[in-house]
Amino acid sequence: MNPNRGIWNMESGIWNPESGIWNAESGIRNSGLVVAIALLLALAGCSKPASAGAPPGARKPRVAVAPVARAPVSYDIETVGSFEAEEEVSVAAGVPGIVTQVRFKEGDRVTPDTILCTIDEERYALEEARAKADRERAAAELEQAKNAYDRRLPLVQQGHLTEDEMREFKSGLDRAKADLDRAAATLALAVKARKDSFVRPPKAGLINSKNVATGEYAAAGRLIAKLLDVSALYVRFSVPESESARLAKGQKISFTTRIHGDRTFEAEVFWVSQMADPRSRSVDCKARVLDPPADLKPGFTGLVKVVLEQRGDALLVPSTAVLPTERGFVGFVIESGKAKERQLKLGVRTLDDKVEILDGLSEGESLVIRGGSVLQDGKEVEVVK
Repeated sequence: MNPNRGIWNMESGIWNPESGIWNAESGIRNSGLVVAIALLLALAGCSKPASAGAPPGARKPRVAVAPVARAPVSYDIETVGSFEAEEEVSVAAGVPGIVTQVRFKEGDRVTPDTILCTIDEERYALEEARAKADRERAAAELEQAKNAYDRRLPLVQQGHLTEDEMREFKSGLDRAKADLDRAAATLALAVKARKDSFVRPPKAGLINSKNVATGEYAAAGRLIAKLLDVSALYVRFSVPESESARLAKGQKISFTTRIHGDRTFEAEVFWVSQMADPRSRSVDCKARVLDPPADLKPGFTGLVKVVLEQRGDALLVPSTAVLPTERGFVGFVIESGKAKERQLKLGVRTLDDKVEILDGLSEGESLVIRGGSVLQDGKEVEVVK
């Protein structure tokens, strides 16, 4: 007889039929496994097949909607423009000499009668007087030559003078006439030089720069001053080449400036360039400012707005309602609590972040404007305000 057989092992706690030993730890584990398997089989036998739809109690996507409505729309271009005067005029010295007096400063308003400075005016006055005296002498010599010629005409007819002798008097008369013409031209130049010694602007304007000082030597052509003709003000701007053909002479544009805040001004287009810039592919344009304010100056910049097209009954939707996909742009409308996908054809985009819909939506439909990125066609949704 085996002395270990039928012995109760208090540590292990399981009765082994072969060894006669009871193992408590293994018995508890094995019995627990059997119970777990039995419970799973029972549950599997009682459970029903899972439904194909969303599980009961699943939360629907929440979306915000708005009705599709018609509204006026305009196709605008905004670009930066710079302002220019009618003309920037350079005033130059007409004669060489010492500047004897300067009578202007920056900011002065001048006219063609305003004397800006004088250049050796006394010397040019003397040259004019000398030229005048030379002309008077030439006139007297012509008169003398003419009298001499006229007195000898009867002598030729009487045979007392030969033809050769008479030709000499005729040549003297012709020389006297030429001398008078030359003296007259010299006097005209002297008169002009004396007039140019008083430097005047060629047209009215505002002195923008002073480029001379008293006592300087001014060569002919030396820059004396620059003035701006502010009788008119223009704005220069550029538009993309693709839109330049839609801009026409006489079209009205609007603009704002930094110094005037939200105040809007108007201008009228009078020039559209016939060629595009090869680097920027843009076309330069100019417009005449209508009723420019006094504080708007050449060189300022402004924001130019060009309206190229306007329609009064376009379908406009928020840009958040338009979703880009690999199939194109789509949107979702709500019908009977479900999302319905629509293919969209887009028009222009407005400055207030709305998009024109050319095809795909109808007026009055309930359009998803937020939350559409998680939707699928036919999916039930919850509409929130």
